[in-house]
Amino acid sequence: MVIDSWTQGPIATNMGGEPGMTVVPNLLATGIVCMLVSLAVVARAVLVRGRRQGRALILLSVLMLVVGGGFGPPILGILAGVAEMGMGRPAEWWRERLPAGVWRALGGSWPWVFGVAVVNGVFLVVGSVVLVYAFDVNNPDLFVMSFFFSVVSLGLTVLVGRAYDLARGEAAVTG
Repeated sequence: MVIDSWTQGPIATNMGGEPGMTVVPNLLATGIVCMLVSLAVVARAVLVRGRRQGRALILLSVLMLVVGGGFGPPILGILAGVAEMGMGRPAEWWRERLPAGVWRALGGSWPWVFGVAVVNGVFLVVGSVVLVYAFDVNNPDLFVMSFFFSVVSLGLTVLVGRAYDLARGEAAVTG
């Protein structure tokens, strides 16, 4: 059930490959099904918007998890789907539970937190591959820590984004 999705080349040797899991009994079929599901995730992300669609991203990410899409991309897809489900919802829950100074400070940090999360995400997806193929960097811990930081920064970005929305809504009401 657990497989190494990359077994040769610099990614496998320098990054330790990427583990995955599959319920498909044939590795060729696993690869084909995984590519199709991954294309569906990309198409859904590009073509469909709205909080009701967060469930679709979660379901596609779980499907990608069980057909060999690794562990990292589906986990990030599930988190993004959960975040998308909260889009457009009233922020009253946050306003009632957090002191105004806290959500104003968090909201003010939103551009910086978002920027750091984007830079780390680009490094994780593009930079890590460039480092391995172009410079033969052999440091799997760097890439694993970058993934864990992506998970944490995605959650933090959602939190400070909600605080930013609260602060912006307050400015619109008072201004």
